[in-house]
Amino acid sequence: MRNNTIAYTYSLLLAFIFITLFSSSTSFLYSNVENLDADFFSVIGKYWTKNTLPYVDLWDHKGPIIYFYNALGYWITNNRIGVFIIQVLSLSMSIFFTYKLFREEFDDKKTYLLVIFSLFGLANDYGTAGNCVEEYLLPLLSLAFYFMYKWVHKIDEKANNHSYKYAFVYGLVLGFSLMTRMTNAIGVCGGILVIAIFLLLKGKYVNLLHNIFAFLLGVIVIILPFILYFYKYNALDEMIYGTLLFNFEYIQNAPELDPFSFNQKLYLIKSSVTVIVLFLVSILLFLRPDEKRQGMLWCMVAIISMSWLMTGNGFDHYFIITFPYFAIAINELYRLLKKDKETIIRRIARFGSITYIIILTILFSYSVYIAYKGIASDNNKLSFYSSIKKKYLQNTNSFVAYNVSPYIYLYLDLKPYCRFFAYQDDQISFGKTLRKKVIDEYSTRKPLYILVRGKETAISDLLRSNYKIVNKYDGNIRLYSLIE
Repeated sequence: MRNNTIAYTYSLLLAFIFITLFSSSTSFLYSNVENLDADFFSVIGKYWTKNTLPYVDLWDHKGPIIYFYNALGYWITNNRIGVFIIQVLSLSMSIFFTYKLFREEFDDKKTYLLVIFSLFGLANDYGTAGNCVEEYLLPLLSLAFYFMYKWVHKIDEKANNHSYKYAFVYGLVLGFSLMTRMTNAIGVCGGILVIAIFLLLKGKYVNLLHNIFAFLLGVIVIILPFILYFYKYNALDEMIYGTLLFNFEYIQNAPELDPFSFNQKLYLIKSSVTVIVLFLVSILLFLRPDEKRQGMLWCMVAIISMSWLMTGNGFDHYFIITFPYFAIAINELYRLLKKDKETIIRRIARFGSITYIIILTILFSYSVYIAYKGIASDNNKLSFYSSIKKKYLQNTNSFVAYNVSPYIYLYLDLKPYCRFFAYQDDQISFGKTLRKKVIDEYSTRKPLYILVRGKETAISDLLRSNYKIVNKYDGNIRLYSLIE
């Protein structure tokens, strides 16, 4: 008990340092840095605490959990520091479960050091925005892989069972992913597939059935409260559209990056170092007759993760879900070093471990440099935002920005007047069904002022017939006023 208390305190300290350094959207080290996704989440979360319903009053195409976490943060402190607190607590739990995973193989002193190196890998994928959907899933994801590791190394050969309690946690992971981004659960799903096949081959049908029920219960525990909440407010159809239906269109229409370009190959290799290492470790495990089961499990986890993350459309933060793979890879390499004497496998494992740590240290140094540049940068848009509020918005909140950063609402402390409130045409380009919804919203609501970037937009006809230009700004930006 005492060791766990010390370990969690240590995890909390590391989480505080990490989020402070890298989360530019919430950390007090940064001043007015604009981050696209994080700003969307913060706007919706902030105004959810003020009786504004996600999807119905403010729209974006992520699952409701990310807005819930932001709302919880703003409810605690009424500013971004509350979100910062939630991030620190979330990451501290992820680090603690990573500590528990390392303790399966290492003593306390080595574990404390290895936990730090695991954060080097996380920093490589975290970017410098923070407040992203993957980081809030990490506690469940880390716990799920901790359970998988325990199971695959401690299978009772007579019973060959898998604990239904573990399956319940896997279900929580999938439920959380369904309420954020479905693909965040791909690694766990790969592991589940191997476990299910193992139980079938061993004839453990009753145990498999218990696991299925526990897994489904875990999914339901996460998604049911949100379904009931939005159903209560007659908004379930809007939640389903924003969370699922629109994103099917998004996948089809999102512009594809060229995975074969040199820059993109470097980007993907940099971001996927940990999942690549886990795959290579699984190959080493296959070379030992007594490690094939572990090799199969981690190989499936790695392959199914890479099949999504390395298609060419993965952003840095998508790779955050590979954070637990570091501890698994290091543990398995260590086991190989202990089992083998001076064999080729031992030499590869030793060389691979050292090389892996060196690479992560270099990548972490680069991440720190990028963070430093962000801390030192100034936002030159702030005076522009302030001038608009001072000159036109002193006596009204009937304002919306079109094709402009959502950060303008956070900086000016203004609630968007329309539910489609930022980068509207970009969103329309990803989902054609959204076009009519946007036009109908602006035609019905008719905000007093609309700040528009770009000449031709989805609402250009409305602007020409119902609005006049009252000011022009650099960057092809115009402020329109309603003709009354």
